[in-house]
Amino acid sequence: MTYGYFKYALLYLGFVVLSAIAGFRQWSKILTDYWAIALFVVAYFLAYLLLYSWYVPIVDDVRLVLAQFVPLMVTL
Repeated sequence: MTYGYFKYALLYLGFVVLSAIAGFRQWSKILTDYWAIALFVVAYFLAYLLLYSWYVPIVDDVRLVLAQFVPLMVTL
């Protein structure tokens, strides 16, 4: 069991948060113009988190988390 990729996801998320703070007006305009896409992305990852929490007691593996790592990086 390894989560070595987690630090890169947090680092990239930190850069995204800093850019969102720096360009708040642009981000708010993008989110208001494309609210349906933003809602879909949030719902996708929340649903996957819910499904993964059901799967973890059955199989103790990081395979499903790693399957979401690339979509998370592309989304960020």
